[in-house]
Amino acid sequence: MNWFNNKSARKVMGVAVLGFLAVWPMGLFAMAEPVIVVERDTSYNPDVIKIKLGQVMEVRNRDEFWHSSLISKVDQNGFETEKVFKKRRDVRGGQWEYTFEEPGLYVIRCTNHDGMSADVQVVE
Repeated sequence: MNWFNNKSARKVMGVAVLGFLAVWPMGLFAMAEPVIVVERDTSYNPDVIKIKLGQVMEVRNRDEFWHSSLISKVDQNGFETEKVFKKRRDVRGGQWEYTFEEPGLYVIRCTNHDGMSADVQVVE
């Protein structure tokens, strides 16, 4: 039987391809590598982060001391508004993850070290 000349087989194959294409972008998105942010020398590296909605941000402490990170939404005027995450005692050698649930602008900062911050842009 010639598979491509069989009308039913072509229909089944077409439905399968359409189903794959419908799920494929979400599959790629879910498989995206985490964005790595390193705490070192009382700074976040990088200090400007662009991340996709649903992508994991992994923060790794490579300082000899601990940090306490806070993530807040930022409004259009650059002011911090709603706090969305607070991590206590991010110990030396430790790491933690966060996944943003809404697109927008955010800031991550250490409450222990003045000036230690990074800007985060979450895009769809």
